[in-house]
Amino acid sequence: FFANVVAFVLYAQFDQRRFSRVLVTAAAVATCLALAVSGSRSALAGVAVVVLTAIIAVAIAKPKEITKFTKFFFVAGIAVLVASQFSVFDEGTAVMSQRIENASNTEGGFEGFILRFFGEFVSGYQAVAASELTGAGLGVGTNAGSALLSGKVTYLLAEGEWARMILEIGPFMGIIFILMRLGLAVWLFGRSLTAASSGKMLPVLLFGASGLTIVSGQWGQPTALGFAVLGGGLILAALRAVPEPQPDSKAGTS
Repeated sequence: FFANVVAFVLYAQFDQRRFSRVLVTAAAVATCLALAVSGSRSALAGVAVVVLTAIIAVAIAKPKEITKFTKFFFVAGIAVLVASQFSVFDEGTAVMSQRIENASNTEGGFEGFILRFFGEFVSGYQAVAASELTGAGLGVGTNAGSALLSGKVTYLLAEGEWARMILEIGPFMGIIFILMRLGLAVWLFGRSLTAASSGKMLPVLLFGASGLTIVSGQWGQPTALGFAVLGGGLILAALRAVPEPQPDSKAGTS
């Protein structure tokens, strides 16, 4: 959710006619406060991915628009400054910093975080050898499935999404399903880059917010699945050409 909000805040810098400055600033301040008290490294990473994807896409598709990011960072700076006036922001950032430090000590710092991220894809490859031909059954690896089968919420098959799918439905169908998700993400990104080259920045910004959820998000968890569907739907909607309002040709001739 935070990543999608940031995508729209960024979009407002490219098309200032869509939203009022008051709304954009309020959304930026609220997002800063929410991120501070969320205690979620994934939320921070998701916001960073949106900004990084946008910078890369603009640099590739429409380099002249790269200066628009100075406005975004200016708005972000004001948002942080305003948010820092609230005591809850200072408390939240202190907790977040402590959590990042504790996690870094456990995982081995930033490198450990990156290895954990790419371990998602490695575990999928390893699951092929360990899976049954037809799988353990659709839904067995989800939270709901584990609660029904074992009486408690746990990972019966695997924590990673790719490994879970392969173990649930077998290597043949599992790999097909993963390739479908990858193909959908590549197609959406290609269409979004094409739209960006013609000046429509919203699709690529939304892809930055939802791309990873489409590729490897845990669809066995309803919220993640819902945001994958919502994010993909928003990208498709943004790709549709919206005609600019044309002046009435009859006006002034009557």
